[in-house]
Amino acid sequence: MLEMSRFGIVGVVVGCGLSLAACGQSSSPSASGETGTGGTVTGGNPQPGSDGKPGSGGSTVGGSGTGGQTNIDPNSGGSGGAGGASNPDAGPADAGGGTTNTPPGPRKRYLYAGNKGTVNVYDIDNNHMKVKAITPKDGGGDLRGICGSAKTHAFYLSYFGPGRVTAVDMLTDQELWSVDTMAGADRGAVSLDGTKLYIPAGEDFAAPYEYVLDTATGKMLTQLMITSKAHDTDIGASGKYAYLETKSSAIVSVVDIATDKIIKTLKFGGVVGPHVVDSADKYVYGNVFDWFGFEMADVTTGQVVARVHGDDVNNGDGGGVLRNHGIALKPDETELWLGSKFSPDLMVFDNTVMPPKQIKRFTVGGGYGNIHWITFNIDGSYVYPAPDQNSGIPVQVIDAKTYAPTGATLSYSEDMFEADFVDGQVVAAGNEYGIGRKIPGP
Repeated sequence: MLEMSRFGIVGVVVGCGLSLAACGQSSSPSASGETGTGGTVTGGNPQPGSDGKPGSGGSTVGGSGTGGQTNIDPNSGGSGGAGGASNPDAGPADAGGGTTNTPPGPRKRYLYAGNKGTVNVYDIDNNHMKVKAITPKDGGGDLRGICGSAKTHAFYLSYFGPGRVTAVDMLTDQELWSVDTMAGADRGAVSLDGTKLYIPAGEDFAAPYEYVLDTATGKMLTQLMITSKAHDTDIGASGKYAYLETKSSAIVSVVDIATDKIIKTLKFGGVVGPHVVDSADKYVYGNVFDWFGFEMADVTTGQVVARVHGDDVNNGDGGGVLRNHGIALKPDETELWLGSKFSPDLMVFDNTVMPPKQIKRFTVGGGYGNIHWITFNIDGSYVYPAPDQNSGIPVQVIDAKTYAPTGATLSYSEDMFEADFVDGQVVAAGNEYGIGRKIPGP
């Protein structure tokens, strides 16, 4: 069991040796001019002092005093400034100590990967070594989604059978609350300020609802009426909007996070599946029924602006089903990655051109039959393609730069996100959706 207190160490002095009163003194017996001020030390950088004034009967003006010496000992201040040019004597040392602060420890990156009632935690920077398993008391069942918040230092699990949402504290690994939802609880998202949780009622159910829950208690704040089979909800890096998709409509509803009102709809060419949004809230990229590839909808106009076909060994269209169930933007938004429901292949598209153009296709080994979901870590170093749904096949960790497997594997999961810690505190939380991060969110 990894102890959270070990996630960071302490070390550096900040603003060391701040000189508050260093003074150079003019002590010439023939020129009793006023004392020239000594240099101050700010953040360890010496600053020159002021010129001394002429003495009574003396003709020499003291030159500028030089800045005092920094001192990293928190119990003593900096040395005094040097005297003016008419007298080389230095001023007295500061009596006060410098300001100190504990330095930040190293950043530790962990991947949280859920399956049924267990969330396994992996050390990203140690070849994805498993460090612990978290088993909340109300976990278990058909896990449909996971999302985490640095603001609340918690993650949230959504389940089918019956519908349930469970919150777990990432600092203690203890369950905070668990609430039942009518119908199911599908793959949702948490607002960037950590106050609200958006949960669809579930693709297997007729309930036309999107639940908005209070992250502190699980209490329902409001519910939004959409169409039946509410499926996936993601929130972009800007944190302004939530994007709601159902398995019964070609519409993606755009919700204003501030007001919890649907403010516009995006019209795709078919029933929409998994989808992602760029960091500028300009385009939503979605898998759609009967099309092998993806469509791009303009958030401003609500209209499709590109329909891009994927090139794979089995890339036929039609059938009244999703031909792809996995799509993700590389965090820097230079590439879009697409998975196939009919082969263990990943396709990579150049997203710097319009429309995006496929530049690579490669097969994921390890026994995959298809690609069910695609997640990136926060900085885009690694890709985690989920294998066939509920198959139990280990997840292959892919190097996003070389497109090659790293050799690391994870226990089966399709619900993953990165959480970063410094000194035992959560400082960042990623997203199981492959959202763009080119313009960082707050």
